[in-house]
Amino acid sequence: MGYFAALKKEKVIAGVIIAAVLLLTLLPSIYGALTAGPGYRFFGHSGMLLYDYPVYLSQIEQARQGQWLFYNLYTSEPQTAVFFSPVWLLLGKLGALTGINNGWMFIFGRLLAAAGLISGFYFLLRRLFENSAARLTGLFLAFFVSGLGIWFAPWDRDWDYTTFFYSLPVDLWVAESNTFLTLYHSPLFPLSQLLILAIFYWWWLAPKNRWWAIGLASLFLGIIHPYDLITVGAAPAVYLAVDWLRQRRLDFPALKSYLWILIGGLPAGLYYVLITSWNSVAAGWARQNITLSPPVGNYLVGYGLILTLAIFGAILVIKQKQEKFYFVVVWAVTGFFLLYAPVNFQRRFTNGLHLALIILTVVCLVELWPRLYRQRTFIYGLAPLIIFFLILSNLAVVATDLKSYQKKAFPYLIPAEVSAAAEWLKNESAPEAVIISDIKDGNVLPALTGRRVYYGHGHQTIGFGVKARLAENWFWRVNHDPAAEWQFLTENNITYLWYSARERALGNFNPAAKDYLTEVYRNSGVVIYRVDPIEIVNLTN
Repeated sequence: MGYFAALKKEKVIAGVIIAAVLLLTLLPSIYGALTAGPGYRFFGHSGMLLYDYPVYLSQIEQARQGQWLFYNLYTSEPQTAVFFSPVWLLLGKLGALTGINNGWMFIFGRLLAAAGLISGFYFLLRRLFENSAARLTGLFLAFFVSGLGIWFAPWDRDWDYTTFFYSLPVDLWVAESNTFLTLYHSPLFPLSQLLILAIFYWWWLAPKNRWWAIGLASLFLGIIHPYDLITVGAAPAVYLAVDWLRQRRLDFPALKSYLWILIGGLPAGLYYVLITSWNSVAAGWARQNITLSPPVGNYLVGYGLILTLAIFGAILVIKQKQEKFYFVVVWAVTGFFLLYAPVNFQRRFTNGLHLALIILTVVCLVELWPRLYRQRTFIYGLAPLIIFFLILSNLAVVATDLKSYQKKAFPYLIPAEVSAAAEWLKNESAPEAVIISDIKDGNVLPALTGRRVYYGHGHQTIGFGVKARLAENWFWRVNHDPAAEWQFLTENNITYLWYSARERALGNFNPAAKDYLTEVYRNSGVVIYRVDPIEIVNLTN
């Protein structure tokens, strides 16, 4: 087969891989939308996103309603709009222009970012590997293969975020740790990983000095996902230090390009330092945004066979002096050390690490392939079985979402009554309105209305633990002194009370009997009450 015919065949196979992975990530959404029925609204939720998905949609909704800088809608404190999120801003403005709802705009953005990451990684593989089979193997492994999490997960334990999740191997719940989960998660992670690849490529492999591209990519990366500035700053720095020790001379062109990584990321870093220093809501979010690494065993199982092969690949790189892969080894080793750095967002450093491991895995497989090829039993029997076992964790994540759509679980699908009540709030309430509800309703209402809630997210709600206890163990639980209840509502700037079956289940609080509440909306599933000012309140009930 001639070169161009082989190249054409490779591109066809690569196209099939890309189409297959994108379709697999889209499958639950298609199924959910087609089976929702007239009593439900498709929301586009995924278990992989947990409570974060409505946060993203709340910013898309704010952009749709005219905002350019965003509020934190998950806390009731007075605040200034200071959050700049260009990804959600663009999707919100496009949604307002096209009329496409926020859920589908989110999915569109995710698919676009996923296609960009896959294409970018394939481009990098073409620069690193001369063999077509090696490139296609790397492409398949990166976007389909996972770890061994499904075989080690403690499924017999009760569900609890702080205990159950941290008992799970990372390939079942840490979206940044696994490239398929990255594509499945949101536009944010694939786009940030594409920028990491671009920065590393322009610094490490590009034939010409692309200092301006490095600077711009670092700036944009710092704005959308600032944690990654540490990754793109640390890995090249370690490489330069190791290279200096190895060769006893400093690579000044590489150092000059590296400085542009720092210069480009500096404005974004200063922006986050500034807003978390003078804005109390941003500061509270930063304090609570704790994403520590699970035990090291969770990573070992979560990366599984890929990690084992990558270690052998790194040994081969060093032993055979394959210099073009030296930086990948440094990237992978630095990444694992960062997972336990003394910061409260350790888990964020998994972002992009899987791609480095895949490259080293391919190095290992290229070395092993001549020996394996002679073993026809392995090629036709054992290899497909191993691949099947290695994609099961990813398939389990997709199957979980399919099952949730089949059950019409909330908030995968939003009941029509909830959707209608939220639409009323969006249209009839003031932009500064604050709503109190239970935690699940409070999590989705900002996404549906663009209005703030008393509490609704563990990281976004300032003083989440205190607020949750006050609401669930005091306010909703029993009837109290009306004056104390009204004071609680007004001190927390709450203007509307949302009452559905979920709130009713929290206790015997009866809003219909409260003189300080006025019913303003009702349907078969939801009643909305306005909190009245002191001038018209009789605090005897």
